[in-house]
Amino acid sequence: MITTKDEKLTVGQLVSREFAVESRKVAATRNSAGYACIYAEVAKKLIGEYPALSTDDKRVVFETLKSAAESIRVRTHIDSASGLRSAARILGL
Repeated sequence: MITTKDEKLTVGQLVSREFAVESRKVAATRNSAGYACIYAEVAKKLIGEYPALSTDDKRVVFETLKSAAESIRVRTHIDSASGLRSAARILGL
């Protein structure tokens, strides 16, 4: 989806876009340890864009990131779930 500067992405759109961008960066470097950093990067960008997210919304985002970690584990056989702790801290959970 193409957005103009005036259009703000929804929380879900932002999480999906940033996760895809960060995943591509890690894949391009072929540095499997980088997958653990993706979750914190996405959480930082989300909080920067939406600083007033409710706790419920933050929990939903965290569950989405957790699901993404499982997806990466299944696809690549790399357990990157250790990065979820940083994301939870950044989200204030």
